[in-house]
Amino acid sequence: MQKRPLTREFFIVLREIFGNMGKDNTEDLKKALLDEVLLAKVVDFDRDSFQIALNNLSVYIEVVYREGYTADTVKCKLCSFRHGSERHYLPPPVMGQQLVGFARRVSSEDHIDPSPLFSIPTVLSENNPGRINVGDYFLASGG
Repeated sequence: MQKRPLTREFFIVLREIFGNMGKDNTEDLKKALLDEVLLAKVVDFDRDSFQIALNNLSVYIEVVYREGYTADTVKCKLCSFRHGSERHYLPPPVMGQQLVGFARRVSSEDHIDPSPLFSIPTVLSENNPGRINVGDYFLASGG
């Protein structure tokens, strides 16, 4: 999802695959794909690759992973992963912090479309009523 533009149809197919796998099997995978983009040094990409990653992230959240978020998902303290039989804990890529970092990058360059930075929090707030709100992003980022 990082440097190659993906079509909306790609994300629709991905959503259908996840739907056929069942909710219990897909939540960790959906989050792992999200973390893959958030953990990447997207802000260090060249302008075109940055725009592509931002657009792909927005469509992924809109089409595939729009529900199931909580305030903790946005601003949790630790996340865990397994490596072999061991469980490790590390600070997660906090979505609010990453979006603020993306906004800083957008504001410092010409010719980058900032609309994904508005649509991501909007989609999540609309599809997770009572669980998160746009303010959670800014509280998580310290902004």
